Amino acid sequence: MKIEGKPTVVAGVGSNVMEVDHSNGEVLIQFEHVGSNGSAMMPVPMPGNQFLLTNDDAFSKSFEIEADRSALLFKESWQDRSIKNTYNVPVMMDGNIYAYSTRILTCVDPKTGKAK
Repeated sequence: MKIEGKPTVVAGVGSNVMEVDHSNGEVLIQFEHVGSNGSAMMPVPMPGNQFLLTNDDAFSKSFEIEADRSALLFKESWQDRSIKNTYNVPVMMDGNIYAYSTRILTCVDPKTGKAK
């Protein structure tokens, strides 16, 4: 994804999420995502320096990466039960998030996490 127009890599690794410099592999920051399922999560880029994380069987979360490089921070934007982790990768398309929540195809507002 791009933060302030600069390419970066955001990855889920076990119980952590990290941002990695795409040019040299340097870990810029990492934090514990505090979810129950780190094995099937893949951060999904969203507008506004945000990404979706399906890191729990009961809910998903949106995080914002604050772009000030002197103090790079991940801040939780929302948490909602509209998308539950079911080993699928949600997609961001036409201003919406689409994903399976258990066995139900769901459309979610990326600003609020609420099902549309």
